[in-house]
Amino acid sequence: MEEKYYELEVGTKKSYLLDVAKNNDLDDEFDLITDVWMELFERTEDDPDSEDTVVLKLWGKLISMVGCMNEEIDPFGVFDEDSQELCDLYKTMFDPKVDLYQPVDPEHKELLDEGAPSYNIFYIRDIEVPKEYRGKGFATTVLKFLTKLVRDSLGYDVSFIVLQAIPQDKEDDPMLQEKLYSLYKRCGFIQYGDTNFFYKNTSFRED
Repeated sequence: MEEKYYELEVGTKKSYLLDVAKNNDLDDEFDLITDVWMELFERTEDDPDSEDTVVLKLWGKLISMVGCMNEEIDPFGVFDEDSQELCDLYKTMFDPKVDLYQPVDPEHKELLDEGAPSYNIFYIRDIEVPKEYRGKGFATTVLKFLTKLVRDSLGYDVSFIVLQAIPQDKEDDPMLQEKLYSLYKRCGFIQYGDTNFFYKNTSFRED
């Protein structure tokens, strides 16, 4: 298991991002999905010896669509074998009756046609922020730098970051749902039709 640390500025405090990648070998043709964990720790400048506090946790999956194409593997089978949520994601993004790799969303398709660096996808499975740390910009900061973090930590380009907008506490609360939608849109994510899936084009690198 590989670990890398990145320093991020959030408000007036410095935070440290711990990026942990499960030791799946992306060069192995059979390891087409890699699990990724990230934790953001907060340390106040006036007390450097204080114990770090976890203010955000993120779980994600790097999906090697390029690996599927190179090995001529049906990507739907890869998504479906992993989990039901990835199966739902694939059916939202692609139409296997038309093309295994052709996005159904016109804007998504146009971005790929314009020359995205790869077909690889990073799926945010979950983001968790303790109640006392919400609204302080931690999730926004991580989401804005996520492309760079994934690329630097795993060494792979991704064309799209995808997530499913589900409130952390109450799934059926429309106000929380709308707040989430607004957050992701501010961070550059585009909604897939009327679903709660969102994607972000990462063709332009965030250096």
